[in-house]
Amino acid sequence: MAFTGKRVRISVRFGALLLAFAILLANTAIVCSREDEGFLVGADEDDAPIRILSDRMEADTEEKWIEFIGNVRATQNNSVIEAERLKVYYISGESAESDSIRKIVAEGNVRITSETKRATADHALYSADNQELVLTGNSNLWSEENVVRGDKITVFIDKDQSIVEGDDGKQVEAEFYPKKKGGIQK
Repeated sequence: MAFTGKRVRISVRFGALLLAFAILLANTAIVCSREDEGFLVGADEDDAPIRILSDRMEADTEEKWIEFIGNVRATQNNSVIEAERLKVYYISGESAESDSIRKIVAEGNVRITSETKRATADHALYSADNQELVLTGNSNLWSEENVVRGDKITVFIDKDQSIVEGDDGKQVEAEFYPKKKGGIQK
């Protein structure tokens, strides 16, 4: 089933799925440290509304996915996720309210921003099972002025760890700015 046009009525099941998507983004913050501000949309506010705009939306209830296509922009509070495509795979629960996210795939000029953090990549894959975010293709991850760059950046959200990898002889690049009184800016 495909929905096009500027105004779309979403069934209760899709509305609940979008709510679950918002809660997922709120609860799976990419962080540089546990004390730091959450990175993904609305990391500290589960109840904040999320707004997703796109040129088109498609859904398949049998295959259990919903996809936003073209100029995708998901916002919540001061955080934004932008991409050409954003596809959410879900697992059906006993009711629409108990649906859960299996994975999220963002493709094409992916940009994730918050007040002090941002990431860019050609492709992003979030896996709910292992709480892992993988950014591939021209991947960059900033925390204020600090930046790491590589072909692939893997963030293990629940372990507060990450791996940055180069590709085809291209090395990983990191640039850190010390605070005036010592330490690295977060």
